[in-house]
Amino acid sequence: MQYSLINWHLQATSSHKLLNDSLLDEDGWQEAADWLADECFTHLADAGLQVVAWVMPRHPVAFYDTSRVLASLTQLRVDTFGDAQAAYDWLHNQSTLAQRLSAAGLPPLLTVATFLALPPAEQLHLIEQQGHPQMPRWEADYYVQPYRLPANVLVELRYHVHSGQLYQLRACLLSANQ
Repeated sequence: MQYSLINWHLQATSSHKLLNDSLLDEDGWQEAADWLADECFTHLADAGLQVVAWVMPRHPVAFYDTSRVLASLTQLRVDTFGDAQAAYDWLHNQSTLAQRLSAAGLPPLLTVATFLALPPAEQLHLIEQQGHPQMPRWEADYYVQPYRLPANVLVELRYHVHSGQLYQLRACLLSANQ
């Protein structure tokens, strides 16, 4: 992967999507896996990348290294595929957060207020599409599953322990160091 070329392309085209086809990768990225997860994709996300369709390699070593990278990505919406056409089709149908907020008549920047102003179905869709699960926890009568959304918005879904039904959705702004 040529980081500087991808970064330049994101800036030049205002793109927010990346199709990464690793199908024929045979040697893996063992030496680069940590750098890719910790630095490269963090910088690409800062440059505007939001969505990645990743075609997984067939080779076992490359598959393992790619899986390590993907497990560490928390700032992007990523899905994996077995072929490039399926990845392209999925990527083509992904809208940006700004587009979804605009369609709902909200400002293009996600804040707690704009998230809470979305209809419940759209809130759940946004969590499903862009939420990064955090460590769940148990409280007296609830199972709590937190999700981190873009712009450091934290959403907690609280489920009744006995029925499993969604009880409450809470949203708050996280500080930059959380």
